[in-house]
Amino acid sequence: MTRPEALIWDDHYAVGIAEIDDEHRALFDEYNKIISDNAETTDPALVKAAVLMLEQYAERHFHNEERVMIECDYPHYQNHKMLHELFLANLVYLNGALAEGQDAYYELCRFFRTWLISHIMIRDAEVAVYAGHHAAPTD
Repeated sequence: MTRPEALIWDDHYAVGIAEIDDEHRALFDEYNKIISDNAETTDPALVKAAVLMLEQYAERHFHNEERVMIECDYPHYQNHKMLHELFLANLVYLNGALAEGQDAYYELCRFFRTWLISHIMIRDAEVAVYAGHHAAPTD
């Protein structure tokens, strides 16, 4: 199986909300760390630690994104929140696979990479555009 490639952050991934962009950049770093940590072998303990890190980080990050959506009265909030819940459900699935002794490294990398690219560039970008156009006036 082909080794996953690193993801390099650049401004085309930015959504224009500094806090969210910083968190996304950190997720890119975590993805790359998972790849680096497993460069020679797919250590199940490292994969399990990566899933745990993602669970913890995602909950905090999703809370921040959802706060932005609520603040700007984003009309597709429930749908976006459901996507976040599906992400967390996928992590539960991966934890189950690991508990059963399956090698979930490549599945984790494929899932995480796809999420980072598609969710940030499509879904989060939509929120950012809406939030930018519906920002409260400043005095």
